[in-house]
Amino acid sequence: MHDSCRLAGLGLDAGGITAKGVAGNQTGREIMQRITKGELEKGVMLMNKETGSPLEHRSEDGEPNPNHYHLSGAYGGHNVHRTCADGGGISNVFSCGHVSKRELNIRIEAFLDGTEAVKASSNKPRED
Repeated sequence: MHDSCRLAGLGLDAGGITAKGVAGNQTGREIMQRITKGELEKGVMLMNKETGSPLEHRSEDGEPNPNHYHLSGAYGGHNVHRTCADGGGISNVFSCGHVSKRELNIRIEAFLDGTEAVKASSNKPRED
């Protein structure tokens, strides 16, 4: 499924997709759409849904939910972390530092494309 189709239900554009013109003025120039923190958060929520991970960072008793993906921000950039099973530590999902919103959006889309490919391949019968 194309990114814009999958994310349309979440109110997201495809991130790297461009739109022509400004305010209806068709100039023929392409303008990149701004990636917002809200769009990143929606992408991270979709990561949790697609992997069957908890949707909330903390359980009702206040303990961190293992395997929950969440957005991290530091040094003017953003990253996705995953809560570890023991003690609420985190792992760096993409093995990179905090990056721009656009760069992180690309990584989230690649992650979601990968989960989709795995699901599609696991539904096919094996040919021996």
